[in-house]
Amino acid sequence: MNVTFTHMVDADISLVFPQLSAAEELFSLIDSDRQRISQFLDLDHTKTWLDEREFIKTKLIGYAEGTDFLLFMAFNQQLCGCIDIHN
Repeated sequence: MNVTFTHMVDADISLVFPQLSAAEELFSLIDSDRQRISQFLDLDHTKTWLDEREFIKTKLIGYAEGTDFLLFMAFNQQLCGCIDIHN
């Protein structure tokens, strides 16, 4: 995972500012546990890594506009999820 900004939560966990280049990796994580994740999130629009890239792009635009804040979560510098805070 290419990282531009990281906030260390503890020795193992960090929050990472999102980048479009991580879309394939994040999609792979989602797709590997799609059934369980879909119990909590609507994944109907996330069918390919390009869909995930568009999601990240939308959230980056939202960040610039002050309406969204997406962060990736990493465990031992490996992408393990994301958190989306919005108004």
